[in-house]
Amino acid sequence: MNFVEEEKSGNGCYAFLKWLPVAKQIYGGGKMGFRKTRSFLYKIDRLSGDFKAVKNGTIGNRIGKRILRKTINRLLWKFFKI
Repeated sequence: MNFVEEEKSGNGCYAFLKWLPVAKQIYGGGKMGFRKTRSFLYKIDRLSGDFKAVKNGTIGNRIGKRILRKTINRLLWKFFKI
């Protein structure tokens, strides 16, 4: 059973556990800390959202919102930089 079939079967909330060994390989093996694990899971979540947007045909809106959010954050950082 692959990742997509697990999500269709309703076990999607535990499907991310299959990706943890892959994360260990990406981050150089050894023990993964909390930050690296959380970062990897957020990246997977963002990619799955991208795939869903492509499937639904709303990828343009998603990319536009991402660019707008990044621009606003940079401007706010410049104004409120300590």
